[in-house]
Amino acid sequence: MSTATIGDQRGGIITGWLLRLIIGLVLLGLVFFEAGAVVVARVGVDGTAQTASREAALIYGTSKNPDVARNEAEKAAVQGGARVVEFTISPDGQEVTVTLERIAKTFVIHKIGPLKKFATVRASDTATVR
Repeated sequence: MSTATIGDQRGGIITGWLLRLIIGLVLLGLVFFEAGAVVVARVGVDGTAQTASREAALIYGTSKNPDVARNEAEKAAVQGGARVVEFTISPDGQEVTVTLERIAKTFVIHKIGPLKKFATVRASDTATVR
């Protein structure tokens, strides 16, 4: 065997190894990005739910109008990139509960049927009417 053939084999092995390493790192980065997007969406919707419930409770406390309070919760939800999926006022009128939903901005998860549920995050918060 000539030395040129041995060098070609070594170069092919190193190239193949590097290619697999790069592909592995790209896939690992994609997994971390997808998971991070879901976590960021979850944290964001939690904060937005708190804001929406507090603003709705404040408006309900002054107006005693559930429609006006819900509109206020919906405004806060839209500003936070979410949507109201449930809005309730306790029977005694002392608490407002808002449940929001947001779809995480992912590359892959939100497009794959069985994984879609992980991309959709929900959060609820209850605020006391003052």
